[in-house]
Amino acid sequence: MKTNLKLITTLLLTIAVSFACNRDDEEATMELTTEQEVEVVENNTTTESFADEDVDITSTVEAEINSQQRSASAVCAEVTWNAEAKILTIDFGDGCVGPYGRERSGIIYVAYSNEPDGLRSDKEITFENYFVNNRQITGAISVRKLNMNNEGNYESVYTLIDYTVTFPNEQSFTLNGGRTREIIQGIDDGKGLMIEITGSLTGEDTRGRTFSSEVTDPIIADFACAANGGFVRTQGRKEIIYTGLRNNRERIVEYGDGTCDNTIRVTINGNTYTITGS
Repeated sequence: MKTNLKLITTLLLTIAVSFACNRDDEEATMELTTEQEVEVVENNTTTESFADEDVDITSTVEAEINSQQRSASAVCAEVTWNAEAKILTIDFGDGCVGPYGRERSGIIYVAYSNEPDGLRSDKEITFENYFVNNRQITGAISVRKLNMNNEGNYESVYTLIDYTVTFPNEQSFTLNGGRTREIIQGIDDGKGLMIEITGSLTGEDTRGRTFSSEVTDPIIADFACAANGGFVRTQGRKEIIYTGLRNNRERIVEYGDGTCDNTIRVTINGNTYTITGS
């Protein structure tokens, strides 16, 4: 009996050690060099910026339809509003340089809830064969209609649903979760639209690792800056957290002090790097 018990104990210990070793090996393969980490953060920033722009494009087209005027913002897209089906179609065709100086192709669909507010009601944004600068976008964005908050500003909650950017190397970056968009400066002010963004997201990065990100200092999205070739996000801070890795590096993204430029700062494990992009 004692021999059998000892044999069973040894077997269980062997299985436990083997499982731990396999887990360590798996975690080790998921750990990246600093250069790779910076690249992943850059892909994260690109994906979130594209989502910001997609929401703003639909809002801009809605405003144009309501005012019955077209602006240069969506001039290369063919816009169709089906009032009966409550579906807005923004078709960039085979490709054209449109909003924010990016080449876009394919279709953005916007389906509105069955409410009397029409284009101002809750909506869901989806995509068909949609590419931005040779990166394919899939998934959906759910946007709640604008409501006035206690500060007298309009705000809405948008939720990313498997919002995925697939890069030319076939690696993809996926985001899920909700954030609040508060309009702190409207286009009627003559200075361009500015949005304050708060909230958290989860996702899977281009290396297949899951993460969460939290806005720790409200992010300011300046769409006038983006229209002039800079980053849409000009201010704010977020933290990116990975779980289950032995090397738990701190990842902080800082978008700046409000100055319109095309750089952001990334801090990884105490070391700061500058990312320049478009």
